[in-house]
Amino acid sequence: MNEQTCILLCSVHSTQVQSLQVNLLIDHVLHAY
Repeated sequence: MNEQTCILLCSVHSTQVQSLQVNLLIDHVLHAY
């Protein structure tokens, strides 16, 4: 695996993690009300 592929996968993974955190935050806010 070359370096560009690794960087691409890392950036995609971090984006997925961020969106997951946002979804959990939205769920928490919705259930709070």
